[in-house]
Amino acid sequence: MTLHFKPTYNFQTVEFDVDMEKKEDLDGAFELYAELIKRLKEVAPEQPNNNNSKPNEPLATERQKEVMDKFNIAYEPNITKAKASKLIADSMGK
Repeated sequence: MTLHFKPTYNFQTVEFDVDMEKKEDLDGAFELYAELIKRLKEVAPEQPNNNNSKPNEPLATERQKEVMDKFNIAYEPNITKAKASKLIADSMGK
């Protein structure tokens, strides 16, 4: 039996197959898997997360940006809709 492995870290991946003949083969495969993850962590670039938001959070609307600009509210370029709403409310004392 052949098992296929695909360790992945930070969008970097390595694939390998292991032919299984005895239990020790599986132990060796897991050791190799752990070593590959360790190496991927050393070489894979960190992915930027400029606003610490979840990937599915919607970005601020153009109207929100216009309001923040009008009232000189500083914000990050990739600000989320929820964070923009909070900044606007905070600046208006709500």
